Amino acid sequence: MRGYEAKSARARASIAVRLYKTIKPWPWGHGLGRSFDDCFEMTDGDEVKAELLRRVLTDPELATAMISHGYGEWVAEAMTGGAA
Repeated sequence: MRGYEAKSARARASIAVRLYKTIKPWPWGHGLGRSFDDCFEMTDGDEVKAELLRRVLTDPELATAMISHGYGEWVAEAMTGGAA
């Protein structure tokens, strides 16, 4: 399922989590693809990000995957409860 097919921000966050965990990071950047981008382009990208930050607090595998894809600032934001 692509991000734009999901009916809620929570469902799109679930897609993003799956992509983080299953796609091998590129050495030069994010490389998560169009399906990942779709998760944030349905006018509720802030809600999707907030859900990811909530989940990263209890999912060390997700935190590691996000860092390896270049989203370490988001993980730091989740861990500190504010902007990194």
